[in-house]
Amino acid sequence: MTFLRFGGLTMSRLPILVRFRLDEAGQVLVLTAIMLPVLIGAVGMAIDIGYAFDYRQRMQMAADSAALAGAYAVDDSASITASDLATVVNIDTTRNGFPNGGSVTITVCRPGVDFSCPTTYTYLPASKAVKVTISQPKATFFSGILGLSSITVGVSAVASSSSGGGGSTANIIVLDNTCKDGAFTSSGSSDITVSGSVHVNSCGSKGLTVSGGGALVASSGITVGCNASGTCGNYVASGGSTVSPVPISGAQIEDPLKDLPVPTPAGPTFSGTKITTTATLDPGIYTGNLEVSGSGVATFNPGIYFINGGKLDIKSGGKALGDGVMFYLYNSAQLNIANSTTSVTMSAPTSGTYRGIWLFQERTNTKNPTVSGSATVNVNGVIYVSTPGTKLTFSGGSTSGTLADYTVFVVWNFTMSGGGTFNSDFSSIGGSPLGAKGIALAE
Repeated sequence: MTFLRFGGLTMSRLPILVRFRLDEAGQVLVLTAIMLPVLIGAVGMAIDIGYAFDYRQRMQMAADSAALAGAYAVDDSASITASDLATVVNIDTTRNGFPNGGSVTITVCRPGVDFSCPTTYTYLPASKAVKVTISQPKATFFSGILGLSSITVGVSAVASSSSGGGGSTANIIVLDNTCKDGAFTSSGSSDITVSGSVHVNSCGSKGLTVSGGGALVASSGITVGCNASGTCGNYVASGGSTVSPVPISGAQIEDPLKDLPVPTPAGPTFSGTKITTTATLDPGIYTGNLEVSGSGVATFNPGIYFINGGKLDIKSGGKALGDGVMFYLYNSAQLNIANSTTSVTMSAPTSGTYRGIWLFQERTNTKNPTVSGSATVNVNGVIYVSTPGTKLTFSGGSTSGTLADYTVFVVWNFTMSGGGTFNSDFSSIGGSPLGAKGIALAE
């Protein structure tokens, strides 16, 4: 037998080789035993974190809605108590799946009023801001193997009055606060895309209805209303239609333009105006119909056009142009835009009392405005029709194109069967026309 000598130590070569092989096998087993829990834990942690991110998104939507509800409550009553404000917020979070208590912790504070209410931005008491924070520890599924038995998920949101004309990004506000089904209806393969938000006050189980294979997409979210007794609206999408994102529940809101003053009719009076060629029109009082049709191209000079009875009737290929224009419809006057070759390319005033308002229908006027027959409407402005029971109808392929920087609807009911793209870029007028009395998310 061959021996190896190292200093004073003599060992057999064969036992050394055998020992090395046994030692390597043992090391692999030991390393595997050590690393296996780590690998399992890492996979488990990835799954748990993914679940936590999804849960956090739902929690954030609930916090956003609750902050808005709280800010509206403060806007309605600046002297609201802290306990009453907390009640409003807790009702809203409960509706969206996060009731206060148990493992869920909800805190409410008022930036600009409460000194211990940290926020990214600075708020004044006049901002009427409300901050809502939601947190909840969630048990892990697999990460416990690493000693992580729970993950705390937390979010916060701040909503405030957007006084001064900024903040609000709403494109469509449906005011009907009854529990009517179909207060907002989209049908006939209508694809409606808004860069802002959609709010439907109706507490009906089908208050928002989309059918016929069309899609409703709102980049800043969709809200369906809950009335004071706790009945919340819902939506239905049928026939291959889609709604994105999934609507959340929120408090019914008041008309954001309810304090907009009624304009006093002024200026020269025109009667039975009919444009079939090229013409330029001036502000004033138009009795009977103001019609633009056929080969008519009407350019409206800046100002307010008072439509006294009859119709603002743009049809049969007529074209309406103009900047800095507002129409006021009273004494049962009605808007009618019709036919595929008809187009309206106009913008509202950019300053003053009626900044951003393109159409203002008298609040007691029960006529239903209509846009039909594939007419093209590109309006920078608000279409405001708030009379209970009235309905604005876009039908027959009527569209609002991307040529308009912003288009806003504040209407009692809204039906669309023609599709449209409604933007919310208010930079040209210094903020949303709804901002002066509106509430918006700020953080």
